[in-house]
Amino acid sequence: MTFKIDNVDYSGYITKYGYKTSLTPVYGASVTTLDGVEHTAVIRHRGALTVTLRPMEATAWATLSSALLSGPMEVNYTCLQRGGDVTATMRLDPISTELVLINASRTLSGNTELTFVQL
Repeated sequence: MTFKIDNVDYSGYITKYGYKTSLTPVYGASVTTLDGVEHTAVIRHRGALTVTLRPMEATAWATLSSALLSGPMEVNYTCLQRGGDVTATMRLDPISTELVLINASRTLSGNTELTFVQL
């Protein structure tokens, strides 16, 4: 499994069952003929990747989040539908994470799910 953002490997951050890909068809203009039949064509497929991250220390999360907040990014990932690695320019949907308090001096981020959508 491949998961790189701007050529930096982050695959070690993903939980055991936290990797999901999808493809959404992008349709061109549609035409309805006189017999009432709509004709459309798929012009491409837009890929998406959802990963669930393992809990990590605040310093590791800060390093990863700085890469995520840089705007559109090149993501190299294994697409399950295409059966191989794909590199695409992607945007990140809103990030939500939980903070897990271990003790007064140690916290972890937890249950972080990231969804990348191809531009």
